[in-house]
Amino acid sequence: MIRLTWAQTRRSAGRLAAAAVAIVVGTAFVAATLLAGSLIKDATYGAVTASLGDADVIVRPAGTELTPEVVSGLDSLDGVSAAEGMVQVYGQVRAGGTQDSALLTPVAASAELDPYEWVSGDAPADDGELALTESAAERLGVAPGDEVRVERDVLTTDDEWVTRGVDLVLSGTVADPPAIVAPFSTVLVSRANVETWAAELRPDATVTYESVLVAAADGTAPDALADTLRSAVPDTLVRTAEEEALARTEELTGSTESLTALVLGFGCVAMFVAAIVIANTFQVLVAQRARTLALLRCVGATKAQVHRSVLLEAAALGLLASLAGLAAGLGLGQVALWFLQSADLGIALPAAISPTPAVVAVPLLTGTAVTLLAALGPARAATRVAPVSALR
Repeated sequence: MIRLTWAQTRRSAGRLAAAAVAIVVGTAFVAATLLAGSLIKDATYGAVTASLGDADVIVRPAGTELTPEVVSGLDSLDGVSAAEGMVQVYGQVRAGGTQDSALLTPVAASAELDPYEWVSGDAPADDGELALTESAAERLGVAPGDEVRVERDVLTTDDEWVTRGVDLVLSGTVADPPAIVAPFSTVLVSRANVETWAAELRPDATVTYESVLVAAADGTAPDALADTLRSAVPDTLVRTAEEEALARTEELTGSTESLTALVLGFGCVAMFVAAIVIANTFQVLVAQRARTLALLRCVGATKAQVHRSVLLEAAALGLLASLAGLAAGLGLGQVALWFLQSADLGIALPAAISPTPAVVAVPLLTGTAVTLLAALGPARAATRVAPVSALR
């Protein structure tokens, strides 16, 4: 029966082509959509991980405020190599009549916690210097040694907002961080400057940190250090760098996953249309093979064997067409990746796609399963062909 099934499939290749094309289109759509979702998540995870530098543990407030005193206490704990509080102030930078939005950020005191790649010059050495990203320096038309004005809004004692500025000297430039974690131009200044400016935004003139990056000492595992920090600073959220990257990736890609699910809905519509084409194709094939099926019954083929022969043909068609659709979807994904790399989106992208097991398995299983389900009706119809039909 298997040899006969393959022979019938080869002879009916022309009629099966329409069903195969429908499966290829549907599975390619599903594969490309899943691949895009996986690529977005992986790129976001890489960007978040890069923004943490070599930090091993991240501490966030969850009831207890993270003050300079708390950070100083963490820095003195056993197993801690370095601890730095993260605080940023929104402002703008000006030079030569051009201005740029800025996220004023303290330069890292520890190389372990410095996530930036230095391109030219040096890090700010005192309160009179700053560093810009490459793109910001280009937009402002400045180079190391030039003067740049930094402005930010300040809350006065009369509860009024005023703009204040200070002129700083550009000491160096860094590579632009991924846009997804740094929507504004990053401007690195001394920690004293940022903390002073952050305190000016609060009525009580105090400094609190959004998070604390902690680097583990040699020989200290991140999980063990996290447990130590939870005991030292209760009412805080303590995560290892891996846990923090996963959590922030989930936050940043939440809407993307919803979009992926929505697009997959259109993929389901494509597979539904494919199922209709498949069912019609096999109904026609069964009708054309009525005399052959009757002869098979006459020579001893059972209804179960006839039923299985139709489903075997459907399974072969579904698997082969799904493989072609998967290849087409991955190919489209690679072409789209090359296009995105040339578009300079401000986020690091891999040179080639890396399909996950889900990206490979889901289209193959979906295409094959839909084909089998669509062929169930024609397969049952094939079993109802009476042996006497061969004599007509």
